[in-house]
Amino acid sequence: MSDLQPQQPSDSTNWGNYIELGNIYKDRSQYAQAKEQYEKALEVAQRINSRKGEAESLLGIAAIYNCLSQSRQAIEYFERSLFIHREIGDRAGEATDLGGLGNCYSSFGQYQKAIEFHEQQLAIARETSNRAKEAAALVGLGNSYWYLGQYQKAIEFCEQCLTIARELGDRQTELAALGNLNSNYNSLAQYHKAIECSEECLVIAREIGARSREANALGDLGQSYHNLGQYQKAIEFYEQWLAIAREIGECINEARAIGSLGGSYSALGQYQKAIECYEQWLASSREINDRFGEANALGGLGNCYSNLSQYQQAIECYEQWLAIGREIGNRQAEASALAGLGNSCYRLGQHQKAIEFYEQQLAIAREIGDRRGQGAALGSMGGSYISLGQYQKAIEFKEQQLLIAREIGDLSGEQSALGGLGNCYNSLDENQRAIDFHEQSLAIARQIGSRSQEAYALGNMGISYSSLKQYPKAIDLHEQKLAILQELGDRSGEAHAILCLARCNFDLQNYLKSLELNQQSLTIAEAIGDKDTVAQAYGFSGMALAKLKRRREAIDAFNRAYQLFRATGQQHWISYVQTQLKELGESLIADQEFPEAIELYKLQLQSLQELNDQSGIGWALQNLGKSYYNQGEYQKAIDPHTQMLGIARQLADTAMESLALAWLGCDYREVNQWELALNYFQTRIALAQTINDRSAQRETLGWLGSISKKLRQNAQAVIYYTDQLLVIRELGDRVGEQSALYALGSFHDDLNQNRQAVEYFLPALALAEQLEQKQNAANAHYMLAQTLLKLGQNSEAIFHYRSAKNLYDEFSETDWSQRCQDRLQALGDL
Repeated sequence: MSDLQPQQPSDSTNWGNYIELGNIYKDRSQYAQAKEQYEKALEVAQRINSRKGEAESLLGIAAIYNCLSQSRQAIEYFERSLFIHREIGDRAGEATDLGGLGNCYSSFGQYQKAIEFHEQQLAIARETSNRAKEAAALVGLGNSYWYLGQYQKAIEFCEQCLTIARELGDRQTELAALGNLNSNYNSLAQYHKAIECSEECLVIAREIGARSREANALGDLGQSYHNLGQYQKAIEFYEQWLAIAREIGECINEARAIGSLGGSYSALGQYQKAIECYEQWLASSREINDRFGEANALGGLGNCYSNLSQYQQAIECYEQWLAIGREIGNRQAEASALAGLGNSCYRLGQHQKAIEFYEQQLAIAREIGDRRGQGAALGSMGGSYISLGQYQKAIEFKEQQLLIAREIGDLSGEQSALGGLGNCYNSLDENQRAIDFHEQSLAIARQIGSRSQEAYALGNMGISYSSLKQYPKAIDLHEQKLAILQELGDRSGEAHAILCLARCNFDLQNYLKSLELNQQSLTIAEAIGDKDTVAQAYGFSGMALAKLKRRREAIDAFNRAYQLFRATGQQHWISYVQTQLKELGESLIADQEFPEAIELYKLQLQSLQELNDQSGIGWALQNLGKSYYNQGEYQKAIDPHTQMLGIARQLADTAMESLALAWLGCDYREVNQWELALNYFQTRIALAQTINDRSAQRETLGWLGSISKKLRQNAQAVIYYTDQLLVIRELGDRVGEQSALYALGSFHDDLNQNRQAVEYFLPALALAEQLEQKQNAANAHYMLAQTLLKLGQNSEAIFHYRSAKNLYDEFSETDWSQRCQDRLQALGDL
């Protein structure tokens, strides 16, 4: 049928013939040819001064622009048609124009304005007893309320429309009403009800031979099964939809069917296949000038690139989507594109930037009255605040999302919000409360029959039980999640579920099992091109290998993870891997495996230099120098620490610069190059004062004091030690103050400055007693006794020797107790 070409009108002066021909082309989605016929009709009508023909021609052109999502142009033609229909008193035509205007304003997200037009359309239809126009108006009202998230109200209008259609025997309108009911039930997560509507549509469409409606019903069935997580079944319906669309030559529906296939392939983790579908949709949409389809195809491509960790490509697609949405005035598309940009920033760890995009999305949703969109934006903002560690703020947003979902009856949104609240409380270590929310989320997932949502709810519960260290329970939940995702063919989800099992086994110290599971996850993730999961699997493998003392393999795994995270720009994961490498290095140093630690940091440096990560290089140089230092190779430590200092100054990184100066001072001190050591420590003091780093000042003043003492610069040493004591007191560090007072007393004692020594030992003793530091109190008593003895104050000295002995006896310090006893005997006290 679609291969037959419509015959050109034999009477070129009859505008009606051109209108009829245009309608045939429009029904076949051949919009360019349809528009050409309507324009010819308009030319004829204007030539013969037929206002009726002019109005009908304008109406046809408006409908074509509407089909092509060029709503601004459509509005212009609907308004011109409306003016003429009112002028000639054609009430039926007026109602049609009003309905068209309502549809256009819906596409702009101006739903209240759309409702006003549909209400006018409905009033005329009822006034003129035109039941067909009444049904059309009810369809428009139902659509507008659906966009507003007022699903129950939308259902009421759809049911009224369905009653009229059946009363009139209008099977086409009956199909439209059932199709809209399907959309509403899908939005309410009542997927089985939605399926019933679509199946009824399919029967009717086949009965009356309405191939286009049959195709739409198959597409709706695909969407419902997709929402249920039954992606393979969804694909089967989408392929049938595609076959019919091609057979009857409906270009837009053919393109959209291909796009829907892309969505299901993406959900299955078959991203390359999904990209091929979206690229076909994009090319077709551009060819037929379907701007709405073009925008959605770009959005689908963005999602795929995001799942493949190709975030820059994803962002480019979302930015194009946003530009088209703004260009065609489609506020819904604009909001969705902003959500995509927010999601990319979220996955890059740029949470504040993500929040800015979500706030713009929320503002549009509120402006157009899209309650479901508001809930989604609030939920995304909550997720970002979880990642920022602002859990109370996250809870506020998730609670707002939950409230909206319950108000509009959105079970899917409610399930998502409950899961998000569970994640918040899990982050706050309120794990039992988290489990309560996850159980509610799981119950809803099972109620609506969504196997994929059920799987992720089980996984969230597993994480909470892991936090409670109930690992067998957690493993059971993750295994249930894994079984569902394998049943659904969700390869990406499967890889993540296996990673969770690997973490549980790691926590149970089953390191070999953990390593085996990480390798399974890695194999799946590499097969589907999921770079994020590949990187995580390498990182977690590195942890297991480190525990198994297979440190060379661990280093290689961490470096692979680092390179992948660096390539995708995920700073939070980069920091995580750096921390793991640092801990591995520290464990090597703690085990005095210095050559292995040095090898680790050299390999890390090589990777960082390949990536030109200057900051990472600086910190790796610190660790390499530290390894040489701890091995006693102080001269070898100097070179990496000198390079670290150069990088720090190049990056203007004062924290790195401060540590490099500290290390260099210590390096030169250990090789007895006192003047160089002093120079680096003094430079560090100046920097610490500039950046107001009191801890660095305290530490460095102590080092300067010890070197000055070594160089017999006693007056200068006293100044350094005294300044250090002042800083410690400013920091409110009572333990540090006690230690500094004791050190100053010892310093003056070494110089035989006995009275000054007593002035420091006395407050050191008082603080030790306040802090209940018995060991320090005993030492202070002993040093006071020694100093007072030198001053000839024997009775006071005897008191402190006795006090020291009693304390040493209390914690069995026999050597020091004996010393006190010897002193007391010498003084004739015993």
